[in-house]
Amino acid sequence: MTGSMCTALRFEMGVNFSYFSAPPLSAYVGGIDFNGDGTQNDLLPGTTVNAINRGLGRQDLQRLVSQSYATFESDRDSRAALLRCRFSGYRQRGIRL
Repeated sequence: MTGSMCTALRFEMGVNFSYFSAPPLSAYVGGIDFNGDGTQNDLLPGTTVNAINRGLGRQDLQRLVSQSYATFESDRDSRAALLRCRFSGYRQRGIRL
């Protein structure tokens, strides 16, 4: 926003005002496949492209990170237990992984 005015002594006065907000942000998590499609570097679950600073704030981001971490850790433990069950028979037969 700009404005100017001419004074009685022929001086020109101007005012400039500008405002910038934080740019939008997409929260990608490196090295993790959250949705099981075989690709890594997925968006943080619960977010969309450019959702942060455009509807989701800092508190939302912290909440989503905590939820995703807890979910990923429990899934990882489940997958590890499943693999132990699947491959335990191979170890008994003398096959080493």
